[in-house]
Amino acid sequence: MTRFIRMRILLLVLLSHLLIVTSIQAEPVKLAVLLPLSNVRKDIGQRVKQGFLLGIQEEVAAHQVPWDAWVTFDFLDNRSDKDYSLQLAKEAIANGAQAILGPANSSGVCLNLQDYVLNEAQVPFILFAGCVSTKLRTTHPLFIRLTRSVPLLMTGLSQWLTEHPPVPREKPRWTCVHPDYVWGVGVCDGFNRAYGSVGEEIGRIPSPQKTVKKKRELVQLAKLKPDFALAAFVGAEAEVFIKDYYRFKVHETIPLVTAAVSAVSPPRLQAYEKTLEQYGTGVGILNAADYALTADHAANTHFVSRYQETYQTQPDPFSVWGYDGGRLLAKALIERQGQWDGAQVVKLMKTLPYTSPKQNQPVKFDSHGDMINAVYIFKTQRDGNRLINPMIGKVPPINMDEMLK
Repeated sequence: MTRFIRMRILLLVLLSHLLIVTSIQAEPVKLAVLLPLSNVRKDIGQRVKQGFLLGIQEEVAAHQVPWDAWVTFDFLDNRSDKDYSLQLAKEAIANGAQAILGPANSSGVCLNLQDYVLNEAQVPFILFAGCVSTKLRTTHPLFIRLTRSVPLLMTGLSQWLTEHPPVPREKPRWTCVHPDYVWGVGVCDGFNRAYGSVGEEIGRIPSPQKTVKKKRELVQLAKLKPDFALAAFVGAEAEVFIKDYYRFKVHETIPLVTAAVSAVSPPRLQAYEKTLEQYGTGVGILNAADYALTADHAANTHFVSRYQETYQTQPDPFSVWGYDGGRLLAKALIERQGQWDGAQVVKLMKTLPYTSPKQNQPVKFDSHGDMINAVYIFKTQRDGNRLINPMIGKVPPINMDEMLK
């Protein structure tokens, strides 16, 4: 009888423990996704969000897991404002968020968040897009960046221009025109570091943040007379700059290279087509990215098809960065059967096998949490009354641990 009572007590204890564990597992972890969902960067934020959700949907469908019982997302509009972003992050974490994802913004926004998220709040900082400054590189175990860093893109662009000189000159002279904030300066510095022994930088033209007008910068550029210009504008600024670059016929004497993929994204190309006949707007712009829409391999073919089917539009690099983030996050949580541990989730995101649409091989990360990416080279061309941006070359995957020794 005593033995029976003991067994019964033991069963009750085990059942009680099981109920507690089940209750803990049934409470979904809350994650905050900060994205620019208004103002001039809202199209970027929307594409990142679309790719992110598609990536999660694919993993969940493939493994038939109770995703909604594991995790919930708060998508927050950070307005592309660094101080407001920090305020949002603090409020989200105070309300129970266990990670900060996104933010698809300028490096200034992410630099303003980094110390608080990683060192004070001590939660994962999972960067999908934007935030490409070298200053963000860290070996912190809670840090991971799915996009490419400025040095990676500039190293790839430099290697291509070294092998394919933009002008027949022994030491091409170049000028960097850039927005006067962290990312723009970082582009100029990164390119100079990679290309400095090949070409000669003859001047920089910073552009104030408070206006999209670029006539003053173009006048300065024409006076410097470089062999080519490197421009680092995004969004509406890029559109205004490029339209005026052709309207004022600067392109006739100074070839244009752009460091911002959004400057030649499909929506921007459509905007340039409005004055294509009149000024030849957009034709001949050399540009670089870590993703090629036309890359002919299974992972990319699948991604492009699914994205177009789901959103009735073509993906771009911002879409694929979000997609990679969604797939890897879901893979990590599925591996852990929905149990949240920030450091373990980030570690799994860096190590689980996964082939990105960006390259036809399993992705790898360097020791600083940056994805090791190839760099694709494109050049805009006219196709009847349309503009296209076909790939003309590829630089093999670059490990920034090796480049930034």
